[in-house]
Amino acid sequence: MATRADGLRRARTATAAASGWRLLRADQASFVIDFLGRAFVQPNVRALSRPELVAKLDDYLAHLRPQLDEDALPRAATAYLDEWASDDHGWLRKHYVAGDSSRLASADDPDLIVVSLGDRAGATLTS
Repeated sequence: MATRADGLRRARTATAAASGWRLLRADQASFVIDFLGRAFVQPNVRALSRPELVAKLDDYLAHLRPQLDEDALPRAATAYLDEWASDDHGWLRKHYVAGDSSRLASADDPDLIVVSLGDRAGATLTS
């Protein structure tokens, strides 16, 4: 018979593995959620080319940095995006488009797609 403690352990394991929960527990959750909401949720887009998303995050950082402590957001936009698309975070997913010349994405320049749970977490918190 399963105990309450077993149920709690299963819930902890499930939430630790889910990218949406990792996003909500992240040190810079408000920064990530606000940016992803502005880049993906508000304009209702699912994917952006890497250069387009880098430009959006560069603009966002340029706007935020003067309002925050000097060391609050020290990294380049590309470093944040690479981290958010890593397996450890999973808030963005890299999508490589092969053979579609109408798309900007290539092996060196993937589209970045917001992950569904991160999208929903952002939409919930910004509404």
